[in-house]
Amino acid sequence: MTDAEIAELREQHGPLCCARTVDERDIVIAKPKGGAMRKFTDKVTSDKGSKFSAAEELVLSCVVYPDRDQARSIMRDYEALVLKLSEAAQDLAGSDIEITKS
Repeated sequence: MTDAEIAELREQHGPLCCARTVDERDIVIAKPKGGAMRKFTDKVTSDKGSKFSAAEELVLSCVVYPDRDQARSIMRDYEALVLKLSEAAQDLAGSDIEITKS
């Protein structure tokens, strides 16, 4: 994926997180929308055994490149990528915002 392609996606979707595998396959995600974070949180807190599938569902809801089937294939080859991208999606949704008391 070129810098120009990423810039075009950023223009369409806002802030992004990009991951490139060792075999140079890219996944690009945008900020979760449409209640995706609420659904993820509800699923994780209601059934601890489903954290991985909840993370995968969150990531797939955020994928802007490649298509979801290709992204799913990449994540099958690199399973830990699901968890890293889930953390990135949560950051895009505001989990990394620092809260200070004043």
